Amino acid sequence: MSLNIKVKTAVYGGGETPCQARDISRQLQKKFDSGQTCITFNNASFSDASPNHGKGFAVTAEINDREYLYAGSEGDTIDFSALPVNGQDTANLSVSALTPVYDSATTQLFSECRCEITNLAAETFPGDSHPSAWVWIDLYLAAETEALQADSAFTRIGEIPLSISPALSYQQSMPVTFSGSDCYDIARYLLDNRHLVSAGDYYLYAQVRNPDQVIDTAVGCFSAQTFRYLLS
Repeated sequence: MSLNIKVKTAVYGGGETPCQARDISRQLQKKFDSGQTCITFNNASFSDASPNHGKGFAVTAEINDREYLYAGSEGDTIDFSALPVNGQDTANLSVSALTPVYDSATTQLFSECRCEITNLAAETFPGDSHPSAWVWIDLYLAAETEALQADSAFTRIGEIPLSISPALSYQQSMPVTFSGSDCYDIARYLLDNRHLVSAGDYYLYAQVRNPDQVIDTAVGCFSAQTFRYLLS
Protein backbone atom coordinates (compact mmCIF):
# COMPACT_ATOMS: atom_id res chain seq x y z
CA MET A 1 0.00 0.00 0.00
CA SER A 2 1.54 3.30 -1.11
CA LEU A 3 1.40 6.34 1.15
CA ASN A 4 0.33 9.83 0.14
CA ILE A 5 1.31 12.10 3.04
CA LYS A 6 0.36 15.78 3.12
CA VAL A 7 1.44 17.89 6.09
CA LYS A 8 -1.37 20.16 7.23
CA THR A 9 0.43 21.71 10.23
CA ALA A 10 3.69 20.92 12.04
CA VAL A 11 5.51 22.77 14.82
CA TYR A 12 8.63 22.00 16.86
CA GLY A 13 9.85 23.94 19.87
CA GLY A 14 9.19 24.73 23.51
CA GLY A 15 10.80 26.74 26.28
CA GLU A 16 9.41 29.30 28.66
CA THR A 17 6.58 31.75 28.08
CA PRO A 18 6.20 32.93 25.40
CA CYS A 19 6.75 29.51 23.85
CA GLN A 20 9.50 29.43 21.26
CA ALA A 21 8.31 27.17 18.45
CA ARG A 22 9.01 26.92 14.75
CA ASP A 23 6.76 25.99 11.85
CA ILE A 24 8.40 22.90 10.35
CA SER A 25 5.65 22.02 7.88
CA ARG A 26 7.79 22.56 4.76
CA GLN A 27 10.80 20.74 6.18
CA LEU A 28 8.69 17.77 7.20
CA GLN A 29 6.91 17.66 3.83
CA LYS A 30 10.28 17.56 2.04
CA LYS A 31 11.27 14.53 4.11
CA PHE A 32 8.07 12.74 3.14
CA ASP A 33 8.47 13.72 -0.51
CA SER A 34 11.96 12.21 -0.49
CA GLY A 35 10.53 8.88 0.65
CA GLN A 36 11.25 9.13 4.39
CA THR A 37 8.47 7.93 6.68
CA CYS A 38 10.34 7.30 9.95
CA ILE A 39 11.03 10.77 11.42
CA THR A 40 12.95 11.68 14.59
CA PHE A 41 11.93 15.04 16.02
CA ASN A 42 15.13 16.60 17.38
CA ASN A 43 17.46 19.52 16.80
CA ALA A 44 19.44 17.61 14.17
CA SER A 45 16.32 17.18 12.05
CA PHE A 46 14.65 20.55 12.56
CA SER A 47 17.25 22.83 14.25
CA ASP A 48 17.03 24.22 17.77
CA ALA A 49 14.05 26.54 18.09
CA SER A 50 14.54 27.00 21.83
CA PRO A 51 18.16 26.65 23.04
CA ASN A 52 18.68 25.23 26.51
CA HIS A 53 15.08 24.09 26.81
CA GLY A 54 13.31 20.81 26.29
CA LYS A 55 11.08 20.75 23.25
CA GLY A 56 8.09 19.01 21.80
CA PHE A 57 6.26 18.69 18.50
CA ALA A 58 2.75 18.53 17.09
CA VAL A 59 1.81 17.37 13.61
CA THR A 60 -1.44 17.17 11.69
CA ALA A 61 -1.02 15.05 8.57
CA GLU A 62 -3.38 13.78 5.89
CA ILE A 63 -2.37 10.25 4.95
CA ASN A 64 -4.18 8.60 2.08
CA ASP A 65 -7.04 11.11 2.48
CA ARG A 66 -7.52 10.50 6.23
CA GLU A 67 -6.38 13.00 8.86
CA TYR A 68 -4.13 11.96 11.78
CA LEU A 69 -2.75 13.85 14.78
CA TYR A 70 0.67 13.32 16.35
CA ALA A 71 2.42 14.90 19.34
CA GLY A 72 5.44 14.05 21.43
CA SER A 73 8.67 15.13 23.07
CA GLU A 74 12.08 16.02 21.66
CA GLY A 75 13.86 12.85 20.57
CA ASP A 76 10.71 10.86 19.81
CA THR A 77 10.58 8.94 16.53
CA ILE A 78 7.31 8.51 14.62
CA ASP A 79 6.83 5.90 11.92
CA PHE A 80 4.23 7.57 9.70
CA SER A 81 3.84 4.39 7.64
CA ALA A 82 2.35 2.56 10.65
CA LEU A 83 -0.97 4.34 10.70
CA PRO A 84 -2.58 5.00 14.07
CA VAL A 85 -6.24 4.12 14.37
CA ASN A 86 -7.57 7.47 15.52
CA GLY A 87 -7.92 6.59 19.17
CA GLN A 88 -9.64 3.26 18.63
CA ASP A 89 -8.27 -0.11 19.69
CA THR A 90 -5.00 -1.21 18.13
CA ALA A 91 -6.47 -4.30 16.44
CA ASN A 92 -8.37 -2.45 13.74
CA LEU A 93 -9.72 -4.37 10.74
CA SER A 94 -11.44 -2.85 7.72
CA VAL A 95 -13.74 -4.12 5.00
CA SER A 96 -13.07 -3.23 1.36
CA ALA A 97 -14.09 -4.38 -2.14
CA LEU A 98 -17.56 -5.36 -0.97
CA THR A 99 -19.32 -7.07 -3.89
CA PRO A 100 -22.77 -8.62 -3.54
CA VAL A 101 -24.03 -10.54 -6.57
CA TYR A 102 -27.76 -10.37 -7.17
CA ASP A 103 -29.66 -13.13 -8.98
CA SER A 104 -32.70 -11.54 -10.57
CA ALA A 105 -34.32 -14.94 -11.04
CA THR A 106 -34.88 -15.26 -7.30
CA THR A 107 -36.22 -13.05 -4.54
CA GLN A 108 -33.03 -13.51 -2.55
CA LEU A 109 -31.29 -10.29 -1.62
CA PHE A 110 -27.97 -11.52 -2.96
CA SER A 111 -26.88 -14.93 -4.14
CA GLU A 112 -23.16 -14.36 -3.53
CA CYS A 113 -21.05 -11.86 -1.64
CA ARG A 114 -17.31 -11.16 -1.52
CA CYS A 115 -15.07 -8.68 0.26
CA GLU A 116 -11.54 -8.14 1.55
CA ILE A 117 -10.46 -7.75 5.18
CA THR A 118 -7.38 -5.59 5.83
CA ASN A 119 -5.43 -5.04 9.04
CA LEU A 120 -4.89 -1.27 9.41
CA ALA A 121 -3.04 -1.38 12.73
CA ALA A 122 0.65 -1.98 13.39
CA GLU A 123 -0.13 -5.01 15.57
CA THR A 124 -0.69 -8.38 13.91
CA PHE A 125 -4.26 -9.69 14.13
CA PRO A 126 -4.87 -11.94 15.95
CA GLY A 127 -2.20 -10.76 18.36
CA ASP A 128 -1.49 -9.90 21.98
CA SER A 129 -4.45 -7.51 22.32
CA HIS A 130 -6.92 -9.87 20.62
CA PRO A 131 -5.73 -13.49 20.65
CA SER A 132 -8.99 -14.86 19.24
CA ALA A 133 -9.09 -15.16 15.45
CA TRP A 134 -12.90 -14.90 15.34
CA VAL A 135 -14.68 -11.71 14.30
CA TRP A 136 -18.14 -10.82 13.00
CA ILE A 137 -18.98 -9.17 9.71
CA ASP A 138 -22.05 -7.01 10.37
CA LEU A 139 -24.24 -6.31 7.34
CA TYR A 140 -26.57 -3.34 6.84
CA LEU A 141 -28.83 -2.03 4.09
CA ALA A 142 -28.89 1.62 3.11
CA ALA A 143 -31.58 2.84 0.71
CA GLU A 144 -30.26 6.03 -0.82
CA THR A 145 -29.03 7.32 -4.15
CA GLU A 146 -25.53 7.86 -2.79
CA ALA A 147 -23.54 5.60 -0.49
CA LEU A 148 -22.77 8.33 2.06
CA GLN A 149 -25.22 8.30 4.93
CA ALA A 150 -25.67 8.77 8.63
CA ASP A 151 -25.75 5.73 10.89
CA SER A 152 -29.48 6.21 11.42
CA ALA A 153 -30.11 5.41 7.73
CA PHE A 154 -28.74 1.87 8.10
CA THR A 155 -30.89 -1.21 8.70
CA ARG A 156 -28.98 -4.08 10.26
CA ILE A 157 -29.81 -7.34 8.48
CA GLY A 158 -27.42 -9.87 9.98
CA GLU A 159 -23.96 -10.97 10.98
CA ILE A 160 -21.53 -13.52 9.59
CA PRO A 161 -18.78 -15.18 11.69
CA LEU A 162 -15.30 -15.15 10.21
CA SER A 163 -11.97 -16.62 11.35
CA ILE A 164 -8.93 -14.47 10.51
CA SER A 165 -6.48 -17.22 9.62
CA PRO A 166 -3.62 -17.07 8.94
CA ALA A 167 -2.88 -13.95 10.98
CA LEU A 168 -2.79 -10.61 9.17
CA SER A 169 0.24 -8.37 9.58
CA TYR A 170 0.11 -4.58 9.10
CA GLN A 171 -1.68 -3.65 5.84
CA GLN A 172 -2.06 -7.29 4.83
CA SER A 173 -5.41 -8.33 3.34
CA MET A 174 -7.34 -11.55 2.94
CA PRO A 175 -10.16 -12.31 0.45
CA VAL A 176 -13.46 -13.44 1.91
CA THR A 177 -16.35 -15.18 0.13
CA PHE A 178 -19.50 -15.58 2.17
CA SER A 179 -20.95 -19.07 2.06
CA GLY A 180 -24.19 -19.75 0.22
CA SER A 181 -25.85 -20.68 3.49
CA ASP A 182 -24.81 -17.34 5.08
CA CYS A 183 -26.27 -15.42 2.14
CA TYR A 184 -29.45 -17.47 2.30
CA ASP A 185 -29.83 -16.96 6.06
CA ILE A 186 -29.65 -13.17 5.68
CA ALA A 187 -32.17 -13.17 2.84
CA ARG A 188 -34.42 -15.48 4.87
CA TYR A 189 -34.20 -13.13 7.84
CA LEU A 190 -35.44 -10.26 5.70
CA LEU A 191 -38.27 -12.28 4.24
CA ASP A 192 -39.32 -13.28 7.75
CA ASN A 193 -39.14 -9.65 8.94
CA ARG A 194 -40.69 -7.74 6.08
CA HIS A 195 -41.34 -4.68 8.21
CA LEU A 196 -37.60 -3.89 8.30
CA VAL A 197 -37.25 -2.64 4.71
CA SER A 198 -39.54 -2.21 1.74
CA ALA A 199 -38.84 -3.41 -1.79
CA GLY A 200 -36.37 -1.22 -3.64
CA ASP A 201 -32.75 -0.46 -4.47
CA TYR A 202 -30.21 -0.72 -1.66
CA TYR A 203 -26.54 -0.42 -0.95
CA LEU A 204 -25.01 -3.13 1.19
CA TYR A 205 -22.71 -1.95 4.00
CA ALA A 206 -20.33 -4.23 5.93
CA GLN A 207 -18.15 -3.59 8.97
CA VAL A 208 -16.01 -5.65 11.34
CA ARG A 209 -16.23 -6.21 15.07
CA ASN A 210 -14.95 -8.86 17.43
CA PRO A 211 -16.94 -10.51 20.24
CA ASP A 212 -15.66 -7.94 22.77
CA GLN A 213 -17.00 -5.05 20.65
CA VAL A 214 -13.61 -3.31 20.68
CA ILE A 215 -12.60 -3.36 17.03
CA ASP A 216 -13.35 -0.03 15.39
CA THR A 217 -16.70 -0.76 13.76
CA ALA A 218 -16.62 2.48 11.77
CA VAL A 219 -14.12 1.01 9.32
CA GLY A 220 -16.47 -0.45 6.77
CA CYS A 221 -17.41 -0.34 3.13
CA PHE A 222 -20.46 0.20 0.92
CA SER A 223 -21.10 -1.95 -2.10
CA ALA A 224 -20.01 -0.13 -5.24
CA GLN A 225 -23.52 -0.27 -6.73
CA THR A 226 -27.05 -0.63 -5.48
CA PHE A 227 -29.02 -3.81 -6.03
CA ARG A 228 -32.75 -4.54 -5.86
CA TYR A 229 -34.50 -6.24 -3.00
CA LEU A 230 -37.78 -7.87 -4.07
CA LEU A 231 -40.62 -8.95 -1.85
CA SER A 232 -42.81 -11.75 -3.15
